[in-house]
Amino acid sequence: KSNQHRKGADNNPNAPGGGDTPGGGGTVLCSLLHRRGYLSQEIWEQDHKFGIWMSQNDPDVFNGYHSWAVPMVDWIEKGSLLSKIYFHGWVRPFTGAWAQHIAHRMEPEKFKDNKVGRLMLNIGVPLCRTIGKLMRRNKGIA
Repeated sequence: KSNQHRKGADNNPNAPGGGDTPGGGGTVLCSLLHRRGYLSQEIWEQDHKFGIWMSQNDPDVFNGYHSWAVPMVDWIEKGSLLSKIYFHGWVRPFTGAWAQHIAHRMEPEKFKDNKVGRLMLNIGVPLCRTIGKLMRRNKGIA
């Protein structure tokens, strides 16, 4: 089930010409928002492309992100009161901001930027990269 949540990106995140296909292997939280109707197909497609690009070009970020995002989405989908509060209070607004910024990076002439999303990218990518590197080291993979 978790693989359904994941997203991917197949071009440079700074290059124009984003767009996505459903059922990819990179997006997790954005796919959850998209499935629930809180993220447009156009924005989700850009995020999906970014995820594919990240999986191919910075697997530590990709793997670090998946290590916490997949279990989080699994928990959210169980539908407890706490997970519903967390989803609506944190995941929806902040993941939406992230996705808007990613769409802007992928196609800046088409999508407006989001400053909160940019901040999240600037913090989240290094954090996920660190998690991914630690995971790799713990597995004994240089």
